[in-house]
Amino acid sequence: MRPSALALLLLPLFVAGGALANGNVGVGVGTDENDVVSITGDGGNNEIEIRYGTDAQGNDVLVIEGKNGTTIQGQPKVEIPLGEDADRIIGISVSPGAGADKVTVDLTGLPEGKRLEEVEVEDDLQNDQGDDTVTIKSVQLTGASKLKVEHDVDGKDSTVVEDCDVGNLNLNGSKGDEVTVRRCNVDKRIKIDGPHSGITIEDSFYYGLQIKDGTKTGVQPSRSTRIERTTGKKVSYLGASGDEDVAFADNDIESVSARLGDGDDLISFTGSTIENLSVDGGPGALDCFDESEDGNSIGSIRVKGFEPCDLVLEYFAFGSDPEDDPPLDAVAWRTNNPEIGHTDGPYALPGVANPLGLPVRDPLVDVAPAHWADVDECDWIHLHDAFAGHGDPAPGPPDTKSACGHGALEYARPDEDL
Repeated sequence: MRPSALALLLLPLFVAGGALANGNVGVGVGTDENDVVSITGDGGNNEIEIRYGTDAQGNDVLVIEGKNGTTIQGQPKVEIPLGEDADRIIGISVSPGAGADKVTVDLTGLPEGKRLEEVEVEDDLQNDQGDDTVTIKSVQLTGASKLKVEHDVDGKDSTVVEDCDVGNLNLNGSKGDEVTVRRCNVDKRIKIDGPHSGITIEDSFYYGLQIKDGTKTGVQPSRSTRIERTTGKKVSYLGASGDEDVAFADNDIESVSARLGDGDDLISFTGSTIENLSVDGGPGALDCFDESEDGNSIGSIRVKGFEPCDLVLEYFAFGSDPEDDPPLDAVAWRTNNPEIGHTDGPYALPGVANPLGLPVRDPLVDVAPAHWADVDECDWIHLHDAFAGHGDPAPGPPDTKSACGHGALEYARPDEDL
């Protein structure tokens, strides 16, 4: 986004006592026609809300407010008039700073005649020290407009864009980031770059959707991508060396091209209408292409680089100690309480092939707040307390016949005989 030509250089004030305190945010507003509001944070953990409102006289204003201790030029909030025609604001540019920042842009209610042309949120790409959260709501832009969010190369950042109407939507991130787009109308292209760990596109319209890893070297993370209930002309998906789990559900798309990269990948289609489909699993040893679910209507299909998807797990090593290393042939695990017929899982073990696209969990680390117990009421080490979204199914007498909670740790390997 272009900077203001005659910006008021309002330098941010830094909070004494350490860079991780909530900070102060500076605002620069151009004085010439058709200008940009520039919002710049410091090294604190800034929480900024930008929204449409009206002042005491009923005039349309852009409200920039600090939350949870963040100040705006030393004040709780600043109001900027949204002028008419020649002197109107055309865009917002936010650089929240180097802390763990939270930015919300909510333009609900902005009059049609005062739509902006550009909204941009960009981390401190060199010095950012925290995990950032960006939420964009009801941003309706004019014409060949652009909505852009760009995160730094470190941290685990989150971006949510809801109810937008824009020309272009660009979302850039890094390893571990999460991106969600809901109920958006994008006239040209949704472009998502970077090795995100999770991407969700829901209930949206677009001309083009481009998703690519964007990195060339280093260890790539696993990534889960969900494209659900969307309508578009063309989708392009480019993975890297990490394991990819890509699911299309209830879409109407003219053309889909997906190259999944070097990992052990899964791509699936359910209830989708696609005229032209081209999928390439890449050189991974356990790539799966699944379009067996009912409800698909797919025209021409070009498929290469995939292996059979009919992998079945064989469970063994019931009652294993989670402190011990998993068996060498184990690829997954679950909890199993046979006394009450209760199981949780299966879950893929970290760092192993995952052709079934299972959620990845470490049985020793990723079970909190539940814990493994070894008590007299049960014959095996078992998992107690809330786990996997529900409470303890067997807390012990007199409530149940078993005190073995979710059950014992049970490993699984591919059943080579099927």
